[in-house]
Amino acid sequence: MTDNLDWTEGSGKTIATDDVSGVHFQKVKLVDGTADSATVIAAGGGVEAAALRVTLASDSTGVVSIDDNAASLTVDQGTAANLKTEPAGNVAHDAGDSGNPIKVGAMAVNALPAAVANLDRANNLSDLFGRQLIAHIDPAMQVWKSANYTTQQTGATIWDPTAGKKIAITSVVVGSYGTTAGRFILWFGANGDTTYSAGTDQLLLAASYAPSTTSKPGTVFTPTFPVFCVTADMELHITTDAALSVDVAVYGYEF
Repeated sequence: MTDNLDWTEGSGKTIATDDVSGVHFQKVKLVDGTADSATVIAAGGGVEAAALRVTLASDSTGVVSIDDNAASLTVDQGTAANLKTEPAGNVAHDAGDSGNPIKVGAMAVNALPAAVANLDRANNLSDLFGRQLIAHIDPAMQVWKSANYTTQQTGATIWDPTAGKKIAITSVVVGSYGTTAGRFILWFGANGDTTYSAGTDQLLLAASYAPSTTSKPGTVFTPTFPVFCVTADMELHITTDAALSVDVAVYGYEF
């Protein structure tokens, strides 16, 4: 059927108008819908389920202003997948500082978490005091071992790590005494392996000491970065080629 409406002044249908200084402006309701049906676009009323969405053109250069009219404005953010936020500071680079900074948090740990896969995103880590972990560790992660030897050693175990873990060495202190000279070797080897093979087994420290009644040589080894054992479950072993008298202290952690 036709949607046109004939109108003759003084007869027929009544059309609502707004009289502005003798000029009549027709009142029109905004509606949306298919032919022969309409949904009123209400302003300031109605329920959310019946509300219509407003879509802005992708090439629009206009500015959309939202005013809560001194009331409470609620915005439905939708699902997490559709929510996009872009935090930014409120002061430009090289401008005078003002306002509060945006803080970046870290995950506090006292043991290293499981390694993530290559190219995965990872958390920043800090110790339990909030100090960012870069090369240092939380105090609770530190492991120390000490031993004294006065007889010849063939692959004796100083440090046996937890199953599945690797050893990281942060400090080694060796002090010799007595009068027996000998070669001193610290190396990583499997459980039960008592023979050091140069160029095959991972070496930590090799030194020769010749103590006497007037000389007590030793070694303090504190690397800038930890020395990491490359294989899990490898133990720290000691080998000497004589009855060398030594005190050994080792610090590090497991990962």
